[in-house]
Amino acid sequence: MKIALVLNDENSGWIIEKIAFRLKDELSALGHNVEISNSKLTGFDVNHFMSYNFVEPSEGISTAMVTHIDDVLKLKHLKKLISKYEINSLICMSAFTKRLLISQGLPEARISYVLPAVDSPPKLKKIKIGLSGRIYKDGRKNEQWIISTAQEISFENFQFYLFGSGWEKVRKAITGSGGEVFVFQESSDYLADHNLILSKLSELDFWMYLGFDEGSLGTLDAALAGIPLIVTPQGFHLELPAEIDYPVSNEVDLVTVLRNLGAPLRLSGESGQYWSWSRYAQEHVAIWSGDFDFDPVDSVTKNIDARLKEYKFRSLTLRRLLSGIARKPFILVARRFLRLGK
Repeated sequence: MKIALVLNDENSGWIIEKIAFRLKDELSALGHNVEISNSKLTGFDVNHFMSYNFVEPSEGISTAMVTHIDDVLKLKHLKKLISKYEINSLICMSAFTKRLLISQGLPEARISYVLPAVDSPPKLKKIKIGLSGRIYKDGRKNEQWIISTAQEISFENFQFYLFGSGWEKVRKAITGSGGEVFVFQESSDYLADHNLILSKLSELDFWMYLGFDEGSLGTLDAALAGIPLIVTPQGFHLELPAEIDYPVSNEVDLVTVLRNLGAPLRLSGESGQYWSWSRYAQEHVAIWSGDFDFDPVDSVTKNIDARLKEYKFRSLTLRRLLSGIARKPFILVARRFLRLGK
């Protein structure tokens, strides 16, 4: 397939240009003949306009990327692209925008959507949890809960900061479950040890304490520093200046809390490969092959109907009226001519 990606000069040097070049690379890898041009090309199977603002009538299949439809003038312009320019498909970036356009009278058969892509899935931020204290043979700190939890769920999305002494079994359990551990051993200088804990609080996402021995001074420090708490609801924990975010009274509670905290990161990691430029290119090819009302098979939409009912187009200010006029064909030609002189 011969594909022209039409990138107007006014869209160069920013996100839309990046999308055009990523799309070209992936389409070329799929075996297509692709060129990026600042205007439509003749003799091509497809002219895909990277901005709906700069569409020209063209032969073959024509499509346009649709973004930022937030006033009625932009909506009117899209209607003209279908009625006057006979564009085959307006390619939105979400199911929401597709449904919005359909609800405003645009033909469903000419509206598609392709979710955006990223260069590579960002490295997931691990959840950082701090604990402090000495571990005793009688198990009074309930550290066994952590060891058992490590056998129930994966700790791959967690980092633990362990302050004090006797944490070796806990460290082994966490690392054995895929987690990371930083151990800060107790020293002979308790003031230095305490200052170390205070210096690390800003790095933590949560503070944990599992014992039932009146309360933890480390928990008090964390609470006053605004760190969310995963602690036992007893002793002076019940009189802290903030509510306990995740009260835990037994091992089952701890498993539930950590599983729920790690779930979003786990799902993000599993779905990261979906948001690739390869998938983005393949879905465009599906549209250009005739599926002009394309919906991604793997997409999961959320609360669209409720959001559509709440949606309101922005008011037409003078600036927006002038922007609407600037989409007129003769203005676009003039803009291109004036840009040549720069």
